[in-house]
Amino acid sequence: MKFSLVIISAFLFSFSLIGQSPYSNFELLDHTDDQTILSSYVVNGDDIIYVVQDLKRGLVSTSVKLVRDGDNPVDLLDSPLKFRSESKVLFNADGSLRIMLFNLINSANDDFRSDFVEIIEQADGTYSTRRILNPDIFYFDRVTSMALDSTDNLYVIVEGQRLLKYSEDTLQNELQADNLYKSKLHKNSNGIVCLLSIIDSLIYTIDDIDLIEVNDLPHQIIESKVINGDNWLLTEDKEVLIYSKDFSTLLHQLDVPFDIESLDQVDDYNSEAYIMEHLDTGFRIYDYEIDSLIQVFEKEVEEFAFSNKLQVMNDSMFLTAGQYVIENITDNAFFRVYTAGQQFAPQRAYTQLDYFNINYLSDTLISGAPFDELYVYGVDFSLQNLSFTDVNLASIYTSNFQLGGPFYITYNQQIMEQVAPVQSFSEDTTMLVILQHPDDVRVTIPGSDYMFNIYGSPIDANVTTSTKELVQSQDIDVFPNPFHDIVTINSDEPLMSVAIYDVNGRLVEYHNSSDSSELDLSHLELGVYFLKAFSKSSIYTKKIINLGAE
Repeated sequence: MKFSLVIISAFLFSFSLIGQSPYSNFELLDHTDDQTILSSYVVNGDDIIYVVQDLKRGLVSTSVKLVRDGDNPVDLLDSPLKFRSESKVLFNADGSLRIMLFNLINSANDDFRSDFVEIIEQADGTYSTRRILNPDIFYFDRVTSMALDSTDNLYVIVEGQRLLKYSEDTLQNELQADNLYKSKLHKNSNGIVCLLSIIDSLIYTIDDIDLIEVNDLPHQIIESKVINGDNWLLTEDKEVLIYSKDFSTLLHQLDVPFDIESLDQVDDYNSEAYIMEHLDTGFRIYDYEIDSLIQVFEKEVEEFAFSNKLQVMNDSMFLTAGQYVIENITDNAFFRVYTAGQQFAPQRAYTQLDYFNINYLSDTLISGAPFDELYVYGVDFSLQNLSFTDVNLASIYTSNFQLGGPFYITYNQQIMEQVAPVQSFSEDTTMLVILQHPDDVRVTIPGSDYMFNIYGSPIDANVTTSTKELVQSQDIDVFPNPFHDIVTINSDEPLMSVAIYDVNGRLVEYHNSSDSSELDLSHLELGVYFLKAFSKSSIYTKKIINLGAE
C-alpha cells in the first residue's frame, strides 16, 4: 500500500484549552531514586498514574505514583514494594481504572509467592490499594497475560498452560491447552476478550472459557492495542497489522516511512489515530489515515532525553514519556506535555554541584560481617542553588564505586532541606566500602524538585584512597594569617581543591585546583574560619582569621 506525506502549517487540534490546563508546559523528571524505570502509565482524566521500578540493585522495588493537576507525584502505595513486578492497566465496565501489579517475586527473601496488588479508582476520584498474599487467583505459576472483559471477568494465562476465568477473585472456569504457550490476551473495543495464539497462528474469541476461531494470525505478535476501535498488532518483524473490531478482517498493513518499535508510539482520541516518529533530536506526530500521514506537530527538538511513548490527553494536548539516562549513574522516567500552537518552555532546575570528595579514613572490622575488607570513607560535598526560587528536593547520585567489581556500591542521597536562592548545602558524612577501594567515581545531580537540572552533567569525584592526616603546621603554609583580604597557600604537593568553612561548619567558599594558590577572601565577614585543602595524598586544615579591610 502506498502512502502520501502531507505537511500542513495549521495544527489539527482544537485550541480551546490552551493556557487553561495545569499541564501547560508540564515536564516531570522522577529523580527520587537512581533507577526509576517506567513499567506502565496511564492518563486518567486529569491524572497521570505511573509504575516505576528500581531494577539495578539487588533489592528491587516497585512504586506507583499519582500526578494530579500538574503537581508533584504522590505515592499510591504506603511504601514501595520490595519486589520485582509486572503491571497491566485495565478499565472496569463502568470506565473506572484498575492497575494490576503481578508476578511479585522477591528472591532475596526466599519469597516466591505470586502475590498481587490492585490499585482501584473509587467513585470520588481517589485511589485505593488492595494486596493479596499468595492468592489462589494466580497460584504459584507466573502470569503471562491478562485481560478484563465487558462484565469485569478477569482472564489470566499462567505459565502458558492454563487459561483461568475469575469473577470477583473466584475461579469460575479453567482451560488447559497446548496452544496457550506464548499466547496473548487482548480486549477489543466491544469488550470481548480474544486469544492471539502463536502456536496455532490463529485468532480466537473467548466465550466463557471456550475458544472460537475467528481468523488467521500470520505473524508472531509481541504487542496489541485498540486504536480508534480497530485492533492494531505489532509483529516480531516490527510490522503493524490492523484488524477490524471483531478480528474477522485484516484491514491494512501499516505503511509508513519510519519504524514502529512499539505501539507506545500510537494513540487515539476522538476517532483519530496519532503516530509518533522518532528523530535523532526529538519527534514528529502525525494524524494517520488509511492512505496518508498528516503532520499535526512540527519537528520537536527535545533537550536532555528523547520521548518514545505517546498518549493524547485531550483535543489540544498530548503527553510523551521516556527515560533520562546518565551513563552508569542514573536511569529516570520523565513525562512532558505539549500544547498545540504553544512553544514548549518548561521550568528547569539550576542546582550546581561545587565539589564531591571521597576520602579514605580507616579500616574497620564489624563482628559477624562476612568480609574482613571493610573500609570507612569520608564523603563531603557542597551544592548551590543558582535559581530564583527555593529548592526543596535535590538528588545526588554516584556511579558504582567498584565498576566491574562484585558489588554495586554507590552514594545516593535525597536532600530534602530547603535551599534558598544563591545559598549552598554541604554534607560531611561517612560510609562503608566493601572488599576494594573506589576507583574512578562520577557524580551527578540529575534533577531538583522533579525538574531536569541544567547542571546535571556528571563531574569526577575527588577520590583519595591512602590514609589521610589532618596537618596543622607541616607541608602547607597559609599567609598572612590573620589576613585582611588576600591569602596565599604554599604546599609541597599540588592541591586539588580548597574549601573555606565558617565556625558553624557551613561552606562559604570553594576553589578548584586551577585557582587555589591565591585566594581573595575580602568579601567574608570578620571572624574565624577553617580552610580545608585537598591533595592526592592528604587533607590539610588551617584555622584562619579575617581582620577585615585595613
